Amino acid sequence: MVETARPPTTAEQPPEPPSETPPPDDEGRKRRRRAVKLVIALLAGFVVYAFAFSATNVRLDEIQSETRRVQLFRILRALAKPDLITYDTEDQIISVPFFVPCPATPPVPPAPSGEGPTITVNPACAAPGDTVTITGSGFEPEETVALEFVPRSEFAITLPIGRVAAGPDGTIVAEYEVPDRVADEPQEIRATVKVPIGSWTNRVEVWTDTNENGTRDPKRLPDAAGTAAAQTLLLPDFPIRSPGGVALVDDTGNARQFLGWGESFEATKGAAAGRTAQAIGVDDPFALDPNQSVRAVGGATLEEATWQGPGPADFGTIDVEELPGGRVPADPFIDELGVADGPAVEVVGPPGESLQGWKLVFYDGDDGTQYKSVVLADQIDLSPRISDNAKDTWDKIVETVMLALLATTVGLILAVPLSFFAARNLMRDIATPLVNLSLTLLALPVGVVVGTEFSRWMRALSAPLSANAAVTLVAAVVIPYLMVRALRAALPEVEEEAPSLTRRAGRAVLLVAVGLALLLELYLISRFFIQSGMAARAALGPLRFLGEFIQKLGEIMEVVIPVLAAIFGAGVLANLAGRFGYLMRSRIPRRVIALIDFPLAAAAWAMVGVGVGAAVEWFGQFRNPTATFWIPAVVGGLYGLFLAARATRRDSVGIGLTIYYIARTVFNALRSVEPLVMVIVFVVWVGIGPFAGALALALHTTAALAKLYSEQVESISHGPIEAIRATGATRMQTIVYAVVPQIVPPYISFTMYRWDINVRMSTIIGFAGGGGIGFLLQQNINLLQYRAAAAQMLAIAIVVATMDYVSSRLRERVV
Repeated sequence: MVETARPPTTAEQPPEPPSETPPPDDEGRKRRRRAVKLVIALLAGFVVYAFAFSATNVRLDEIQSETRRVQLFRILRALAKPDLITYDTEDQIISVPFFVPCPATPPVPPAPSGEGPTITVNPACAAPGDTVTITGSGFEPEETVALEFVPRSEFAITLPIGRVAAGPDGTIVAEYEVPDRVADEPQEIRATVKVPIGSWTNRVEVWTDTNENGTRDPKRLPDAAGTAAAQTLLLPDFPIRSPGGVALVDDTGNARQFLGWGESFEATKGAAAGRTAQAIGVDDPFALDPNQSVRAVGGATLEEATWQGPGPADFGTIDVEELPGGRVPADPFIDELGVADGPAVEVVGPPGESLQGWKLVFYDGDDGTQYKSVVLADQIDLSPRISDNAKDTWDKIVETVMLALLATTVGLILAVPLSFFAARNLMRDIATPLVNLSLTLLALPVGVVVGTEFSRWMRALSAPLSANAAVTLVAAVVIPYLMVRALRAALPEVEEEAPSLTRRAGRAVLLVAVGLALLLELYLISRFFIQSGMAARAALGPLRFLGEFIQKLGEIMEVVIPVLAAIFGAGVLANLAGRFGYLMRSRIPRRVIALIDFPLAAAAWAMVGVGVGAAVEWFGQFRNPTATFWIPAVVGGLYGLFLAARATRRDSVGIGLTIYYIARTVFNALRSVEPLVMVIVFVVWVGIGPFAGALALALHTTAALAKLYSEQVESISHGPIEAIRATGATRMQTIVYAVVPQIVPPYISFTMYRWDINVRMSTIIGFAGGGGIGFLLQQNINLLQYRAAAAQMLAIAIVVATMDYVSSRLRERVV
């Protein structure tokens, strides 16, 4: 029998699932809510931007000002023509005859030549008071043309009409009211323009009479094979004082020779300050009869030469055997004083020797002051040539790049070790027993004082040793040898038995002696650098910057050694204090240590509070001992007691995070201050110049790199760290073998990126006196010299683009 299925009853049917579609009224409310939110957001944005326009004072009415448009176009055109090339110019004069009044026969204007610029006057004659129109063509677009009326006169008189700028097509138009200058003969209306001299394919010498004596004085002594060369300098017209003297000053500002006439005297100012003039035996050599002079003859040296005369002048004639020493001199010197075509000085020296930058400085014999300076060589240049502004721009952009390099280097050296203190993953687990921490805090200031005093003693001891080069050399060899022997005795490789207390004390004394010897050696090295650098500066000539570098290294060492000694002293005593704390914990019962913690912690943290209060007092000058000494001491002491009470329940105090937060706070505070503000402080400290800029950038770079480096340390893999720690490695070994290999590539990348940033930033800090190209750019902008400023802007753009390309390529290769 087959059963048929029956449909289920209503009660047996499963319930329908609830519909996910909200009712129509809920969907409408949501749409309306979204619309309201959108309208509110649009209104809020409208209000914000309206306020922004008001705050920034957006104004478009000035755009319509014709004056502002003219100024804008002038600046843009100047910026488009950077001052990189200098063309000397000469005046090109275009003139046409003009009659005042008109003659009986009306003049016929000359026909234009068709070559070069021309001008015409319409009409060609007029009565006084009439207006004529001056037109011209063939000028360079935007060229300034000076128009003048030249009347008939026995004197050289010109009446300016005005300056007119040529249009884009090279034409000019000007109206002129004829002056009351009546003459029967034709007069002139003249147009003058500046025409560049020479071209890059045909450069032309341009002479400037720098010493204003009316003659062309060359830059070098004449070439004369196998003999001395002489140059006779005619002095410009100025009153020469008697008694008086003259000093020959070289291109570095050093007085090579100092001669006097009349009474003997000593120079009080200038390059010859402190020197007594060598007498030449006459009252005034420039008041002698024409063609008379006095000459230096004989003597083993220039100072021993005898001045003979007055006698017949022989300027330009040289007898080498009569020169001092009987040979061609190594440097230029004054050989003859007298009168040729006027007051004259003869300078003798090696053939071809440059006299560029050399000068004669004249002194008043009554008070020893200088009153006149005359350069020996005139300015002779080629046109066209690289402009002085382009040369200054090159010097400053090189200074800018080197400034950024030094700042980056110093920031890298300081930021690498500091970054580990700002890495949370490395500092989180650092803890120390309270007794160790208290003893360490108490030992730190004592170590700073001890290290500073030791440094002062060794510096005083190094002074007499460094005065003798032989003694310095012997000490530089003997001291390291003794240091090595002492270290081997104090730190033997193998201990056969536990050292006694006496032996430990002896080893400690040896280590102290090694530290003192190291300080002495460092001071001797610094003095050696200073002395050898000064000697190299005088001997290397154009490479004198190498000697300056060596000398500066020695000076930096002398400044840094006391700081390092203080840090080293603090570290050594802090380490000894920590070791003593561990010794106490191993030999004294825990209950006794808990009691000792209270006074030690109170004293240590009271000292910290006093230090903080002293810093606040130094900055604020409150002159309130209660607020800056007693209250910080009490608060610090109470905090120490609180830590001691906690230490009774906990065996150690976590100091890692405290150091972490302090380091991060300092770095953030330094990064928040722009180098442009920092450089103002450093300018006051070290003076205006690139050194102040380098210090400001170095400080900001240290904070920025330390933050970047520390964040990279926090993101490293912890597997290698745990593996190294499992071997029983110390914290330093863990950092060296587990952390450093993981951070080297990003450290290199961050450093290159920071150098790129410093190059850009160093172009700006010059605005606050920090040196570099920014200082020159600010000067030119303030003086409205926009073409010169355009050259600096171009240099900045090229350097920044080049640095960006180079740093990106280096990062690709290294990282």
